[in-house]
Amino acid sequence: MSSLKPNGLSWVTPHLIVTDVLKSIDFYQSAFGFELMYMASEDENGNCIFARMRYKDQNIIFSPEGSFHNGQVPLKSKIEPAVILYLYCEDVDAKYEVAVEAGAKVLQSPKQEEWGDRVCRLQDSDGYVWDLASYVQDAESK
Repeated sequence: MSSLKPNGLSWVTPHLIVTDVLKSIDFYQSAFGFELMYMASEDENGNCIFARMRYKDQNIIFSPEGSFHNGQVPLKSKIEPAVILYLYCEDVDAKYEVAVEAGAKVLQSPKQEEWGDRVCRLQDSDGYVWDLASYVQDAESK
């Protein structure tokens, strides 16, 4: 029986509309440690029209505004994104420093949350909000 999805892809994959796919690839590699898995050819203007990246076992897809639908990036639309992307990492404090150095905007510095995660909140250059987290302890054991 053939698979209902390509090998290596998640059943749910965020697809972010971005201003510049190549800029997003650079940012997500340097800030969050994503790995480029696939990049589509350029359009007639030389712009990348699609990219897929992976972090551990999760995927994310990027395409530029106007390529697949008429959506705008959050910063251009002036609407706060309705979805926050929650990314677990080994050391939230270290990942926070790297992401800020790569250009992420700080919305909340790392702090311990009551549910057991140490979390910071960052914003990328298109206005998407990312919570970086490290699991520290079970909430039930406190």
